[in-house]
Amino acid sequence: MQQLAKVEKLPFEQIGQSVADTLKGADGLVNGPELKQSLVALQATLASVQDLAKQLD
Repeated sequence: MQQLAKVEKLPFEQIGQSVADTLKGADGLVNGPELKQSLVALQATLASVQDLAKQLD
């Protein structure tokens, strides 16, 4: 019964809200314009590095 009492004291509502907030933040990062812009810039950078490597050969 002591374990049940401990479980009942856990702040499930706060835990749930914290998880929801974390997922919302992660969604904003993953689907935000900054990540997309970074990936486009990375692709351009990699293409430039490949071109430079070809010139060095």
